[in-house]
Order: sequence, then structure tokens, then C-alpha cells
Amino acid sequence: MASFREHPWLIEITSGPFVGPHAFAWTDSAIRVFEGTGLGAEEALAVVEAVDGLVRGHVAKVIAADRAQVRVDPEGRSFAAVQEGCLATRRIEAGRFEAIERLQAPFGPVEVFERALTWLLDGVEQRMAERVVERRSEVDTP
Repeated sequence: MASFREHPWLIEITSGPFVGPHAFAWTDSAIRVFEGTGLGAEEALAVVEAVDGLVRGHVAKVIAADRAQVRVDPEGRSFAAVQEGCLATRRIEAGRFEAIERLQAPFGPVEVFERALTWLLDGVEQRMAERVVERRSEVDTP
């Protein structure tokens, strides 16, 4: 994530339906990482796309937040000041957003990303273990 935050234009130039020899080489190498795991090529591609989507989606939100912090409106107010002013003029009754009200200390963007990636990969690991068991039972079945 640090590289994308240092060079936010990377997310823009690397997002899109790029097809070419380098994209095919990258995708091929990413799918081959899963050889011997019990996942088929289609499942491996789904994992690669899920991780890629998580990374790009999270980075895009972080970059947008970074950019919002440095932008100002024509009156010189920051995004945070404008947002706070907008929220201050609206009455939000207690209990309307119960889940949000229960938040004690929301995670920062890096911790959110790390936890999301861990949950995603834990699920992939579980699926790979299930596939190994399925394949063993297929071999053991007469």
C-alpha cells in the first residue's frame, strides 16, 4: 500500500481491462502459484482476482481520502471542515446507526486492509484444505 500512496497515479494506470503479453505473463504466473494446492485453474484465477480487487479497492479509497485531506474548496476550507459543517447541520437521532455507535476505536486503513486480506486468505486456505480432502475421498472411493 505504501507504494500506491507514494505514487497514487499507479492505481489509475494499472486499473483497467489491459490485455497484452505482460498482463498474460503476470496472470499466468499468479495462477501457477496455486499449482498443487488442490485448486483448479479457474478457482486460482478467482483467488487472484479477489486479492487484486481487494488491494485495488482498498488502495483507491485510501488514495481518495489522502487527496481529500489536501484539497480545499474555493473558500479555502478543507474537506474535513466542509464535512464536519455539513454533519453539524443535520440532526442524527441516537440509535439510528446502532452498529456505528458501538465502535470504540475504528481501525486505521492499514489495519483494515491487513485484517481483510487475512480473512480472505484464511478462506482460501480453508477451501484448499477442503479440496485436498475431496480429492483424497475420490481416490479412495472404489
